[in-house]
Amino acid sequence: MIVGTRGSKLATTQTQTVVDDLEKIIDICKREGLKVEGTVFLSNPNELEDVISLCRENNIKVSGTVFRKKAKELKKIISLCKENDIKLSGTVFSKSAKDLEDIINVCKKYNIKLEGAVFRKKASEIEDIVKVCREYNIDINGGIFYRSGAEIRKSSEYLTDNYDSCYVKNLIVCKPLERLKEVFPYLDSLGVLPVVVKSPGILELNLSDIKEREITIKNLNMPMIDNRGMFNTLFSLNKNRYNARIEKIKAVLHIG
Repeated sequence: MIVGTRGSKLATTQTQTVVDDLEKIIDICKREGLKVEGTVFLSNPNELEDVISLCRENNIKVSGTVFRKKAKELKKIISLCKENDIKLSGTVFSKSAKDLEDIINVCKKYNIKLEGAVFRKKASEIEDIVKVCREYNIDINGGIFYRSGAEIRKSSEYLTDNYDSCYVKNLIVCKPLERLKEVFPYLDSLGVLPVVVKSPGILELNLSDIKEREITIKNLNMPMIDNRGMFNTLFSLNKNRYNARIEKIKAVLHIG
């Protein structure tokens, strides 16, 4: 009976500690103007205070993945970023200090810029991407790191087997294979596929959007290929900018 009472008191004390910590975290968030949600509850109050202080000192946005790190780990990441001139934001905080160091080392090994999507990958995954890109003579930069080595290989094989190796370019193989499979045959049927090499922005659109814009361009008596030998700029705009441009063109031409 006595043991049961002690256990009950211990449980009550632990519960109260949790409640107190939650209240402290909420107070800290209100004081710092942070949203009281998500990853802020992964830290205890003292750890949260330390993380916030580190972020303030280093001009880091106090949100998201930074709260997944303890102050000690965050310090290591900040130090690595400063030593290697890496922007202190975004995906760098999704990695452990060890993983980040491995990424830095492999990027230096292959002279890859330490920025953007490269931090979405593990060092081993970057090695795989480099291997495939070297095999197919693909520039190793930018959006290529949004794909895995296996995905890049499949896209490269599809283009080489069904079209020509001239289409195996960075800005083309970084698009999803399914997009290539639906868009390439259609552009080929129109006799404009070679333009993709110089003007790959059209691959941002799915087939339905391309057909819709093709019809609009024809109705406006505009060419699909401009005098630079590239696809009409209407194929390179996102939906909002495209709609705004069409309205402007219609207003100039007095089309209802």
